[in-house]
Amino acid sequence: MPADLGVLICQLRAASPLHIQRHMGEAMQQLFLSRISGVDPALAKTLDPPANNVSLYSVSGLHQPEFRAPLLGDVQAGEAAWIRFVGLNQTVVAAMDMAFVNEQSRPAGVEIDKNFWILESAYWEGQTNYQTLAADHQRQAPPREFQMDFLTPTTFKVKGVDMPLPIPAHVFGGLERRWRELSGMALPRALNPFLDYFVAVEEVHRVNTVHLRLQADHQTGFTGQVTFKIKPTSEQLPKDVRQYEKFTSTGREAYRYQDAYELNELLKSGQQARADLARAVGLLADVAQYVGVGRKTAMGMGFVVVS
Repeated sequence: MPADLGVLICQLRAASPLHIQRHMGEAMQQLFLSRISGVDPALAKTLDPPANNVSLYSVSGLHQPEFRAPLLGDVQAGEAAWIRFVGLNQTVVAAMDMAFVNEQSRPAGVEIDKNFWILESAYWEGQTNYQTLAADHQRQAPPREFQMDFLTPTTFKVKGVDMPLPIPAHVFGGLERRWRELSGMALPRALNPFLDYFVAVEEVHRVNTVHLRLQADHQTGFTGQVTFKIKPTSEQLPKDVRQYEKFTSTGREAYRYQDAYELNELLKSGQQARADLARAVGLLADVAQYVGVGRKTAMGMGFVVVS
């Protein structure tokens, strides 16, 4: 079965001295689209801007060799770096293979922000399918916690305002929408209230805000390590139907309390329902490593590694 998802790593070496003083995600996007245009011009036109506002690829910035940190400052001739491209459907993955991996069409070097880099190697770090990911998680034990390492600035747009915080509902709610758009497969209906009441930030490490400029627009995102915990119980989830009726009779957020009521009723059916919801959260954490998290993932923001 052809791969729906593919992670491509390019190993580079600077052809001459240069100085890097900004986030290179936008330059990586331009490189990606240029290479795709060279092998499939029609596809490249659908990727920029993305058809139906669904991005079919994500990119990283320019990173230090053997490290995940961005490459910044003075770079000497011969110094190494790496970049990461991810294709999010079969057509894009196939075009990436022709543009970067295929020996007959692979370039000897690439231009990044008007500087030439030698392309030493390009290889698939991993390929899979949406159905395979979903099936794998159905066979696994429900996760209890996991760490997400946000390597490039990550932010969310919430009610028209940028929100550079690792709030579980924003992280996994956005991933649920991307999963549905890209895979065509629905996750449990009660997932969103489950995120509100059962998924919490357990620990943060080296979390900082980072300012950058993309498309002449200032962005503020966060980076660092965040451990998310799936709680076994929730004291905040109302247990008495009268608590729901109090809110559902009035108020503009009545739908949220209705969802919470339905979640509580579902969880009464037994541990299987909770296990399925926890597996769905684990699946989304895995998906984050491909699609990225938050805004502007096609420009190098929201690059995440999960452990």
